[in-house]
Amino acid sequence: MALREDGTLFSWGRGYTGDGTQWYRTEPVWIKSNENEDFVDNLISVKIDEKVLEFEQLPILVDGTTLVPMRKIFESLGAEIEWHAETSTVTAHKGQTTIQLTIDSDSAIINGELTKLDAPPIIKNGVTLVPVRFISESLGTKVEWKETTKTVQITSN
Repeated sequence: MALREDGTLFSWGRGYTGDGTQWYRTEPVWIKSNENEDFVDNLISVKIDEKVLEFEQLPILVDGTTLVPMRKIFESLGAEIEWHAETSTVTAHKGQTTIQLTIDSDSAIINGELTKLDAPPIIKNGVTLVPVRFISESLGTKVEWKETTKTVQITSN
């Protein structure tokens, strides 16, 4: 078992892991340890390769799209980011790729080309949240959703 800094409890192993099943769990599953249903329903973990990321602002779901803290994801994937407060835009650079996002805009610019987003970037509790699939795939990674553990798995090349 593991207790995360946000107070959530996860378990894995053989037999009863606490999630109501008798399955062998090789990946941690969330064990209901918080009675707040809104919190519970939106609890999402993010892993890059085999590392679970810790966030000051937890990822959230907005209309079926997972939004994650931008800086942590970008920097974990080796990108450099710049915040432009006067225009509420973020620019990320990794290798030959440049991505520009504007808060509350449903479009992004990748290497000069306009691209539609599933959800616009937002600011919550002073943290910029962005659509994880778009950002990760734009930086050349594979993104997978694991429903049983509510985990976004990002695999770099």
